[in-house]
Amino acid sequence: MALEDLKRYRPAAVAAEFYQEGNETAAKGALEKLVTTLDMGKDGKVLLDVIKKSDEGDKRLANTYAQSYEEILMSATIKEMFEFYNNDFKEYLDEDSYKEAEKVFEEYGEETYKNIFSKVIGAHEILKSKRPNITEKEKEAAKSTLEKYSKLTVPLQSFEKFEMEKLSGPNEKEALKKNLTEMFKPQKKEEKK
Repeated sequence: MALEDLKRYRPAAVAAEFYQEGNETAAKGALEKLVTTLDMGKDGKVLLDVIKKSDEGDKRLANTYAQSYEEILMSATIKEMFEFYNNDFKEYLDEDSYKEAEKVFEEYGEETYKNIFSKVIGAHEILKSKRPNITEKEKEAAKSTLEKYSKLTVPLQSFEKFEMEKLSGPNEKEALKKNLTEMFKPQKKEEKK
């Protein structure tokens, strides 16, 4: 996986999401950030002018680079994702919590982002399903899957959301820090009485 490409293309993924939400102002801001991260020189200035004047061209640009971002993201291993967000983990976690996060991510290191999220999405679908033929055993397995992967999916989704927030406005840095610290609090062994 090309981590630098994931960083470079992220603003396009954010822009595409803003377009879906109908927030064109934030989308255009994210596209301006994309042009900056792609380091296009004079061509970048021309592209910025086009972005400011065109609704269809900028949506196409956002979708094209967002698709590249998605392809890179889905092929990444969990180990690569931990490396990608390593500075974020270090910033938000104390040393013991960081070691706990590292241990969790190492456990699933070679699995791909796509594989993990496919399992999680499948589990959510089972639990939300209204089909009468879903057994209690299937529901329990789905709950177990969600619990098993939550220490991977929650921080990854939180970091993605945080990056989107940074590109759009309000900074939720403290909330992210609190959530991650709570999630990766080292388990204390219970004392026997």
